[in-house]
Amino acid sequence: MNCPWNINLQLTSDLVYVTSLCNEHNHSLEKENFVSNHQLSPEILEEIKFLVNIGCGAGPIIRALQKRFPETVIHL
Repeated sequence: MNCPWNINLQLTSDLVYVTSLCNEHNHSLEKENFVSNHQLSPEILEEIKFLVNIGCGAGPIIRALQKRFPETVIHL
């Protein structure tokens, strides 16, 4: 979608700070918009479960999915 919305967070001790926020969207925020556009295949979900179970973090999982399933858009 190339939506400009983003948030940067900083974790310090037990507190989470918002360091920046762009609260602009280039699409509607209706629930069906997200549900219909962001369903992952069972094969991708199995790959995620496997990678989580062997201790991979979010960054490596996203990079692995982008390489293994180049035809699927994997949003951060």
